[in-house]
Amino acid sequence: MKFRNLLLISFCLVLFQSCFEKTNFTTDDLEWVTPYETGDTLLFQETSSGIIDTTFVLKKIVDHGGPDIESSTKRMEFARITYSNRDYFNQIPHGMKENEFQLISMFKLNNGEVAEPYIGYKGFGFSYRDYKQPEKTNLKLQITNKSLDKVLLLDGTNYNRLDPKGTDIQYLYWELDNGIVKYVTYDGAEWERIGF
Repeated sequence: MKFRNLLLISFCLVLFQSCFEKTNFTTDDLEWVTPYETGDTLLFQETSSGIIDTTFVLKKIVDHGGPDIESSTKRMEFARITYSNRDYFNQIPHGMKENEFQLISMFKLNNGEVAEPYIGYKGFGFSYRDYKQPEKTNLKLQITNKSLDKVLLLDGTNYNRLDPKGTDIQYLYWELDNGIVKYVTYDGAEWERIGF
């Protein structure tokens, strides 16, 4: 009797799991999250003053979540990277309990399409749902004298808060191999990534 019950339970579990077909990212889908790994340190230096700003990558998660919103029979895959930045945490209203912010978030839809990535950094927000894909451009960094040729200029002017402060990010430069390589604030300060 116990064997039959165990067999019946096992059969039900296999049947239940098979009802949830998983969506999976391709290598190309994941190009937005490949620049970072858990534990990475991102150093940015302000070009005129030399001040250093440090960001720590806390988590990189690529996993299957619950059922897709559009279909209860598929489990969508998601990718998320979170970061910590003490200077930014000290500038925001203190309703937040933890110094952990979302840098990248994306998921694979049940129709096989990848949802456009959302990039958030120090108050800057950019989503491909709201804007056309930016064109790739070349960028020469002043501090490190590096030339980069696969850089996307993300303009957050229309996406950011209604009344931006001078220290809020207006433009963010994203290099496909290295992630954020530069950002410019509304007051004109340029922060370039160093040590990569």
